[in-house]
Amino acid sequence: MSTTSDYNPAPDASVTVEYVPADVVEELPPAVLGQTSVEPDTTAEPASFSADYVRELREEAAAHRVKSKRTDVANERLATSYAASTGRLVDVGELTYSDAFLGDDGVVDRDKVVAAVDALLAEKPYLARMTPYTPIPQGVQPEDPAPAGLFDLMRSQR
Repeated sequence: MSTTSDYNPAPDASVTVEYVPADVVEELPPAVLGQTSVEPDTTAEPASFSADYVRELREEAAAHRVKSKRTDVANERLATSYAASTGRLVDVGELTYSDAFLGDDGVVDRDKVVAAVDALLAEKPYLARMTPYTPIPQGVQPEDPAPAGLFDLMRSQR
């Protein structure tokens, strides 16, 4: 194997090659072999999926996102109705919806919502609905009939 070359490290180096083995030629950069441009790779892999299939997948994913959003809205409404049904909050909007309200089956669990209402009221007691202990006479009151006595009973018997 006879190779002769003049090595010049300058950028305008010229290489004179008499014989280069074939396996070495494949490893050499194109500029060394006298080629000025690299040929495009014509063995590129074809597209993995067809455009129709990709469009179908995107439409299906969009449909799932819409269903998920609808489910989240329904769960939020259900949690709000559970909180309102306790009758302990002045404004049920103060209780923010959380995925922690969901049970193992993915449906809002009433007990978890009630526990969240209890925790909210422990943290912020001013959100509790105030109920009077005794009836407060306000506004127009109905006339209370006088209690029936013995004289009224005898008069009604006549």
